[in-house]
Amino acid sequence: MFTLIAYIFKIIISLGVGYIIGYSHKDRKSITEIQLNTTLTCFFSTCIVGVLYIMTDFNVLVVAIIFFTISRFMIDVTSSFTNIGKNQVLFSIINGILIGMGYVLFSIIIVLLFSYLINNYNVISELIIKKDISEKEDIDKDKNALDFNNEDL
Repeated sequence: MFTLIAYIFKIIISLGVGYIIGYSHKDRKSITEIQLNTTLTCFFSTCIVGVLYIMTDFNVLVVAIIFFTISRFMIDVTSSFTNIGKNQVLFSIINGILIGMGYVLFSIIIVLLFSYLINNYNVISELIIKKDISEKEDIDKDKNALDFNNEDL
């Protein structure tokens, strides 16, 4: 009975995690195609791996085959997505497998970090670019500056 309750808990968590992976703060009004695909891939991979994990003769090779099968199918389905969208779908497959194997807390922590990085990608890249530009300007200023000693004055 406890395994059934844990399995249902994993399924509910996988739906939430899949939605969070596909969430974009730019389009809050409607569910996008990426949100739907990330939610469904996380759900299906959690369902399949969760059932296999409950079985007594669990084999990791089967999980690898499931991963490659689902990822190949989603690559064909998501051919119109951008690279970030494809990475979100791949990440939802990986998280679905993690949740199905019982690593729910690890998956939630990783998803929160991933969604923060994806939703703030522009801000982070601008900070890195500005830092590189300011370092180059400082180097150029140092090259043109003259060093005077007390003796020269």
